[in-house]
Amino acid sequence: MISFGPDWLKCQLKIYVEMKKPKLKKFTIDDNVFRAKVVVYRNCSNDYFNRLIQKKYDADFPDISGAEGNFVSFETDEGTMYVLWLESFKFTAQKLGVLNHELLHCAYTILTDRGLEINDETEEVLTYYHSFLFTEAYKKLK
Repeated sequence: MISFGPDWLKCQLKIYVEMKKPKLKKFTIDDNVFRAKVVVYRNCSNDYFNRLIQKKYDADFPDISGAEGNFVSFETDEGTMYVLWLESFKFTAQKLGVLNHELLHCAYTILTDRGLEINDETEEVLTYYHSFLFTEAYKKLK
């Protein structure tokens, strides 16, 4: 007779938890011009991302169920954190669109945090900065 005791159950539970754990990936974009550091997290759910940010930085964000990405900024003892979340990433038009969308929020926020008013006269700064952020992210995603 085969016995399925507590050790077997613990082993099965551990396997299940490890299978459910997201394979979170993270990279940083360092900008020496505007002195901003952008942290990008990918391959995790919005719920997991929010819990991670809460635990690591003690910051709260609303649940945005159904979204494929998000950009948040918040103050810490080390200065302003700029954090981008991508649920998953593949090199498809849809996912590149999500990346661009969130990076545009990021570029806008960093520039306005530095006192730049975005208007017709400064729009080129925004577009060049967005291009820089996208190029850096693309290189790190390859």
